[in-house]
Amino acid sequence: MSKPTRWTPKDSEPKQLPIYQHKNKLTQAVRTSTFLIVTGETGSGKTTQLPQYLHQAGKMLLLKRNFIPHLFLTSEIGITQPRRVAAITVAQRVAQEMKCTLGREVGYQVRFDDCTSQDILLGLLKNVFSSPSEATKGRSFPLKVVVMSATSEAQQRAGRAGRTSSGKCFRIYTKEFWEKCMPEYTIPEIQRTSLTAVILTLKCLGVHDVIRFPYLDCPEERFILEALKQLYQFDAIDRVTKLGELMVEFPLHPGLTRALLKAASLGCQDLLLPVAAMLSVENIFIRPGQLLKLLII
Repeated sequence: MSKPTRWTPKDSEPKQLPIYQHKNKLTQAVRTSTFLIVTGETGSGKTTQLPQYLHQAGKMLLLKRNFIPHLFLTSEIGITQPRRVAAITVAQRVAQEMKCTLGREVGYQVRFDDCTSQDILLGLLKNVFSSPSEATKGRSFPLKVVVMSATSEAQQRAGRAGRTSSGKCFRIYTKEFWEKCMPEYTIPEIQRTSLTAVILTLKCLGVHDVIRFPYLDCPEERFILEALKQLYQFDAIDRVTKLGELMVEFPLHPGLTRALLKAASLGCQDLLLPVAAMLSVENIFIRPGQLLKLLII
């Protein structure tokens, strides 16, 4: 078994990335700020480099204060990603640059489906940092967020091509569609999908006034009320029941979770599990890549 390679910043940091020149300023800003928002262009190194800067700065801080090194293991740097693939590839990239084994110093955790969204995450942050009791010096700090348009989101996607190797971006629409028909804003996911899982998550997090919760993109009140009605019918809320606390742990729509738990109590969960699995994914038919190549040939 080979010995682990000692990680040092100069060995692995891509110094050509725009974020590198701000490394010291960023680490100092994190030390002196209760809450900090960093914005930058796609590919600037925010996601992969900033965690490494903070990790190294934290270890150096412990050594300077003569703390026992292993105490640092109780602290973690968390990164959220809206998609499973993004979470996995970011972890792989950071582990590779830090020259460590994926799953030890650097790891990832994903679920089958998202039970929350960036909308909910930002709303929770707004709740915490806009509360006078939580803010320093008795002041509240309003959280402002830049909302991306559909066109800027497309530009961001294009910026991902060529980040780790040469690449090209092909758009599947015409230039005329881009200039005249592309919607200015993409309809937020929270306004297009069922809110049942979101509301149950908020309830379990202690957010009981879900109508006045500071959503980044506030859904219509009637959809929130419909979600509350469904959760009440599932016996998941009256505040939050023990059943509700159990349901929120499942990576399924609350309706499927309730049906699965009921089936388990009747001893017929094996019959419902395939049904729940089929209903919890978008596409149940997958054409293997090799078979596709043969069909093309």
